[in-house]
Amino acid sequence: MTPAPVDRAQRMPAHAAAPAIWDWRYGVGDDKTQALYKKAVSEQWQADHLNWAYVIDPARGLLDPGRDTFIDAEFLRPLGASQREEFVALCVADTLSQILHGEQGALLVSCQLAQSLPDKDAKLFAAAQAMDEARHIEVFSRYVRRLRQVFAPAATLCRVLDKVVSARHWQAQLVGMQIMVEGLALANFSKARAATNCDLLRDLLKFVMRDEARHVAFGNHYLKTILSDMHPDDRAEVEDFAVEMVKAYRGWGRDPEDMAGIFANLIQVGVDPLDYLARLKANLAANGSIDLAPKMMQGLEAIIMPGLKRVGLITDRVRHCYLADELDSAADARTLEDLEKSLLA
Repeated sequence: MTPAPVDRAQRMPAHAAAPAIWDWRYGVGDDKTQALYKKAVSEQWQADHLNWAYVIDPARGLLDPGRDTFIDAEFLRPLGASQREEFVALCVADTLSQILHGEQGALLVSCQLAQSLPDKDAKLFAAAQAMDEARHIEVFSRYVRRLRQVFAPAATLCRVLDKVVSARHWQAQLVGMQIMVEGLALANFSKARAATNCDLLRDLLKFVMRDEARHVAFGNHYLKTILSDMHPDDRAEVEDFAVEMVKAYRGWGRDPEDMAGIFANLIQVGVDPLDYLARLKANLAANGSIDLAPKMMQGLEAIIMPGLKRVGLITDRVRHCYLADELDSAADARTLEDLEKSLLA
């Protein structure tokens, strides 16, 4: 059994009623949105700016195994050097493949938003974001193919992207993409860039993070005004959408389908997945619990929850939903604000 590569296109549903809204005014609009659009235009970059001659060496720590439950350092220690390098390379390619698929989701949604957003300046920003996402697809696909083949999207990722692409309200699409998907990506990219020993990946992430920070800043800014103008019933739907998205992220890695990739990688390097599961069970018995998605929780707590709070989506009506999932509904926004300041300066 070998890890499943992507070998075909897949049709995913989109909401048929997504409106095409024209703005005939072309006048001076929102200053912050205009500033973010101009920054996007001035900061365009090309994939060829990166040093693609750099030799990617899996032995030099592409990503930190200690930050990923599945690539556990204790588990890797008994493996031979070649087994360990192959396993890490496969897992990193799988992880970056999921990022690559998320970038395609961001491209599709930004194109939808360019059609649906009601204001000229917001449309221009969405169009600039589409160009950013196209570039991200190019660089991540080039990197992953240098490392291994592109892996198929994980089951939970497909469900998350489907929720965003098919959302009934474009306001929900903004929440799902700008706050949730882009926010989590920004948090994970920041940690990965600090941990990797690969100069090419570090430089790639530097450029991508700068783009993602603009996307998150636009969503946080634009949604504050737009949500307050919605009909209460429609706004309640967006609040419920945010709760559903957080639950989907909270459960990432707990779906047996999400483990298909890790099992395939184990078999590829000659390790019995049943032995690996036995180690996970031993970990569970020793520690009382096992967090299958530590990066996901860090991103939820540091970036997504503060973003939802800032735009006013953690209301009294839904606050108990987040508390039930052990997420702080009064989240501290300092990490989000520090990232924005450093990347948008």
